[in-house]
Amino acid sequence: ASAAVNIPLDVPLHAAKGIACLDDARWFGVPSALQASVWLSVPGATPEGVDPWETLEEATKHADASGVRLAYLLKAKAALGAGNVALAKTTIKAMATAQASQAAPEQWTLLDLTAKEQAQAISDRLWTEATGHRTPHQSFGQFWDDASDMVEDEGLLDDIEAEESAEESSP
Repeated sequence: ASAAVNIPLDVPLHAAKGIACLDDARWFGVPSALQASVWLSVPGATPEGVDPWETLEEATKHADASGVRLAYLLKAKAALGAGNVALAKTTIKAMATAQASQAAPEQWTLLDLTAKEQAQAISDRLWTEATGHRTPHQSFGQFWDDASDMVEDEGLLDDIEAEESAEESSP
């Protein structure tokens, strides 16, 4: 952070320390997810005996219980920051499954949708790097290398083009 935007490394540490007073269960796991993200991004910041990845996993459990998936987004971003694309994809898949199975409480829908939109941007970036195009429509939580029943768009219009060709050649 300090090299990119002139923010001293102690600022995120102060934020992580300050957010500890918030209740994880009440705030969707975001306080501990934010702390763990800071610990992973600032060298030497992780407290003795604490596993930031385990903390992030616990935060997603609070997110599931509350119906607001911001902690999933923070975990996916932390995974990408650590260069762990596989974990970022797994986290996005879990987020998509959680959102499909439980709607966010009405008063927190905007927060949940914002988290999904940012996770969608991560998914789009990963898809674009791997395939040259963004996440296919209504495929959030699915990836190009999944063994799934995703509809491939390659050759989708071949039958239509063949019919048009046959119609043009017939008298």
